[in-house]
Amino acid sequence: MFRVIVADTQPVFRAGVATVLSSQTGFQVVQQCADWKLLRDAAARHPSALILASTWVVDSLSSLLALAHTAGSRIVLIVEDTESSFRYAASGVAGILRRSSELADVLNHARSIQRGASFVAAAVAAPVKRDLVGTRAAQQLTRSELRIVSLLGEGMKNREIAQALRTTEQVVKNYLRSVFDKVGVSDRVELALYTFHHPAFQMAAVDVSAGISFVPTSALAVGA
Repeated sequence: MFRVIVADTQPVFRAGVATVLSSQTGFQVVQQCADWKLLRDAAARHPSALILASTWVVDSLSSLLALAHTAGSRIVLIVEDTESSFRYAASGVAGILRRSSELADVLNHARSIQRGASFVAAAVAAPVKRDLVGTRAAQQLTRSELRIVSLLGEGMKNREIAQALRTTEQVVKNYLRSVFDKVGVSDRVELALYTFHHPAFQMAAVDVSAGISFVPTSALAVGA
C-alpha cells in the first residue's frame, strides 16, 4: 500500500485529491494537511510516503525536501497556474503538477512515482486551458448555492451550513438538490470531485465566501 499525504490550504482541493486516490487500488491517504506545521508533522510521522503538496502550504521547500529525504518519501509539488514551474524542476521534487491539471494527470503522476519514476512533469509543459465547463456550471448557480458549495468544501455538514446561513437543514438540502441537478452530480462526493476537476467552479464558490448570502427559512427562493 502506497501511503499518501495531501497538503493544501483549500479543503475542496484536499478532499478531491484524497477521494480520487483513496478510490484507487494501492493508495492509502494517511493524512490531509491544511498548513505548514501539519505538513511537517505528517512528513515526519509517515515515512516512505508520497507527499502531494501545493506551493501555498509549503513555507520552506528545502526543509520539506530534507524531511522527505530522511523519511524516504517523494514529493509532487502542485504549482499555481500563474506561477512559473521552472524554478522547481531542479529542486529535487519527484514531480510537478499545475492546479488546473486534469484528474488523469494526478493519477498518472502518483502511479509513476509509485513505480519509481525519478521525475514526472508532463502536465507542466502543457498550456493552461481555460475551464469553460466549470465557468458555465458556476454561472448556473445562484450566490446562495455557490455559498453552500463553498461551505461544503470546508467540510461542513448540513446542520453546520444551516447554522452559518441562519436557516434550516431542510432549506440547505433543497439547495443542495438544486446544485446537484444543475451541475449533473448525484451526491457530495461527486460534487467534491467535480469541484476539484473544475478550478473555475471552485474559484466562483470561493469568491462569494466573503459575504454570506441570506437564505430564507421558509422555502427555497428561486434565484436567491
